[in-house]
Amino acid sequence: MKRIGRAVLVILTVLAVSVSGSQAALADPPTREPLVAEPLSFGPNEVCSFPLTLSAVRNRAQVITFSDGRVKGVGSFWTRITNDATGESIVVNTSGPFSSRPNPDGTETWRGAGRFLWYFLPGDLGPGEPGALLLTTGLSVEIVNPSPGAFAILSFTRKGGTTENLCQTLAD
Repeated sequence: MKRIGRAVLVILTVLAVSVSGSQAALADPPTREPLVAEPLSFGPNEVCSFPLTLSAVRNRAQVITFSDGRVKGVGSFWTRITNDATGESIVVNTSGPFSSRPNPDGTETWRGAGRFLWYFLPGDLGPGEPGALLLTTGLSVEIVNPSPGAFAILSFTRKGGTTENLCQTLAD
């Protein structure tokens, strides 16, 4: 199962790599790197009821990594979401911004603001809940246990803005 990231393409994959490798001295300046975004595919019932592919259409995003483990994703990022069963697709602005910070208890807090894309596998949003592909505006906050082999979403909350489940949008 795809448990390394939760958001658009490899933003969180890059995030996890950046967080695990950023233990330099606190006085170190932040590093900026281009966001590498490979297409991300899911089979039927992994996120939506149909097979799904997420791919970057416009990527002018950067990942900023701070020496204390915080990570920010900034810049312009547009995503094509394709229902692989029908070929229907939509292109949406998913530029965020996005940030992550490690918590003292070993969990991480991930924040998406502006227009951001989150994906969830079945059960991630609660027992018995289906997967979802949520395009959000406003502030979204997710607390996760990032441990390999034990990845878990502990909470997901929304504050203001809008939420559209793109699984429903592309299923029609």
